[in-house]
Amino acid sequence: MIFTAHQPNFLPYPGFWLKMDGADRFGLMPKAQFSKGGHINRVQIGYDEKKSWLTVPMVRKFGQKIDQVQVSDPRKIEGLRKSVEHTYSKKKYWHLYGPKILGSLVPGENLADLNLELIRTLKEVLGIETVTVEMPENSGDPSKDLLDWTLEQGCDTYISGSAGRSYLNTQIFEEAGVSVYYQGCEIAEGYKTVSILSILMDFGPDWRAQCRQTLLED
Repeated sequence: MIFTAHQPNFLPYPGFWLKMDGADRFGLMPKAQFSKGGHINRVQIGYDEKKSWLTVPMVRKFGQKIDQVQVSDPRKIEGLRKSVEHTYSKKKYWHLYGPKILGSLVPGENLADLNLELIRTLKEVLGIETVTVEMPENSGDPSKDLLDWTLEQGCDTYISGSAGRSYLNTQIFEEAGVSVYYQGCEIAEGYKTVSILSILMDFGPDWRAQCRQTLLED
C-alpha cells in the first residue's frame, strides 16, 4: 500500500491531486509550519500563457503552523470567489463544478480550515477515492515523521515530491522495509503552472487524461 503526504495547499496544482489519486492513504498536514512564498495561501489560475495570482489575505506570526494562520479580512474572500467565477464561468464544465467550489470557498477559523474544505470538495468532484487523514504535530525530523506515518497507516511504500531528494533520509526507510519513490508529472501544455481548476473546468471527468504521474526511483 502507498502513503504520501502534503501540506493543505490552496486550490492545489495538478501534481498534488496526482499524488493523492495514486496513493492508498494521503496525509494532510495542517500542523506543518507555514512557509512564506509557497502555495499554502496562493495559487495561479487561468492558463500558463495567461494567468493571475489568487491570494488569500492573512495575518501571521513567524513560526506559526498553518492551522494557526488567520485570514486577515474574511470579506476579501468574496473577491477571490469573483475572480474564480470570472476566469472559469464560460468553461465547459463550470455549471457542474463551479457553484460547488464557490460554495466551499468560505473563511474558516483559520487558513487550514479554508484549504481543507476546498480540498474535500475538489477530491469529491475529481472522483478521487483515496483515504485522507490529518497528520499530527511534526516532530522536527521530517524523514522520521513520514516513515512513522507510512507505517502507522499500514503502508509499505512512500511517495515523495521531487523536493524530497534534498532532505529525505532514505536509509531509515530502507531499514524499515519501506520503498521510496519520487513523483514526476506530465501535465498538458497550457496547464503546467496553474490550479487543477483549469483542467477540471475544461475536461471535467476526463481530467486524468491531461496529466500523468511517473514514479521515479532514487
